[in-house]
Amino acid sequence: MHTKLIALFILTVLLFSACEKSEWLTDGDYFFLEHKDAVMPVWVNGNIASGIFIVTNHGGPMRNTGHDFRLSRAFKQLEEDYAVVYWDQRMSGLAQGDPKISDLSVEQHFEDLEKLTELIIQLYHPESMFCLGHSWGGTLTGGYLGSKNHQDLFKGWIDVDGSIQQEFENQAKKDWIFARIDTTMAHSDDPEFWQFIIDWYEDNPNPVETDIEPYDYVALLNGAVFDYEKFLEEVPIDYIELATNSPFTFAYFWSQHRSKESLGWINGYDVTEQVANIHIPALLIWGEEDGNVPPSVGEFAYNLLATDPADKSFVLVEGSAHGPHMEKPDEFYFHVQSFVEKYK
Repeated sequence: MHTKLIALFILTVLLFSACEKSEWLTDGDYFFLEHKDAVMPVWVNGNIASGIFIVTNHGGPMRNTGHDFRLSRAFKQLEEDYAVVYWDQRMSGLAQGDPKISDLSVEQHFEDLEKLTELIIQLYHPESMFCLGHSWGGTLTGGYLGSKNHQDLFKGWIDVDGSIQQEFENQAKKDWIFARIDTTMAHSDDPEFWQFIIDWYEDNPNPVETDIEPYDYVALLNGAVFDYEKFLEEVPIDYIELATNSPFTFAYFWSQHRSKESLGWINGYDVTEQVANIHIPALLIWGEEDGNVPPSVGEFAYNLLATDPADKSFVLVEGSAHGPHMEKPDEFYFHVQSFVEKYK
């Protein structure tokens, strides 16, 4: 009986909280982009009247959502100045429809972003647009902007800890891990645990993107989130609010394909040729302690760009790892806002 009362109490709390008004359900414009069997949610928030739009592209792919950018104070601040476009890529986050796994490709994601851009232009007629990508979103935006004449539609590219080539990134990640593991082992009560990582790399000298182990090792060495306690202070997450009063819903956790097999299409990705074609202003902003996509990847991308040196910058954010917009929101906002204001 006691257990039933507790369950009833929890259910009541959830129901009442679900009835409350929430910015998650009332702010901005929410609609869907339908393309090639995918139904992808698009959420336009912020200062639409400004005429300046930042089109965001989340990481992953297929393991993330663009909605969680809004958890960051940085994007809440950006919304006060500009319109910000959040969307979930096919088979990611809250995307719907019935796209075929066999049809997935990097090029298909370029095409989806192309359709999104066309839709935003058709609906809002923005005065200027900026393209922002985080992590895998760097691959997506770098490849998209450097293809055809897509970059001509944007005033600038904002690359946040973005990937551009599997081979270079995986070697950089390995170098980052091995630069820290000896010191970690020396101060550990369980050195055999860390030896396991060394042994794994001996057995897997050429990991691919779908190998999750290197990401786990980076996380253990604080290269995904540099200071987790500080992160929780900056991004206090009310999970009941997310589950009951936001577009996230519980479906996010089980509705998408997240298996190694379904992600095989991303292995071997390489957008270096496209990035070398980009000549518009560019801001590359990186967490100094990022181990997932180490700063050397950002330097690699910076040197590839055809952008005039006066119009490109590479910024390292101290005290943050793979998510400077989450860990250092005020500093992140300052750099992005300054960039947009300069080139809008």
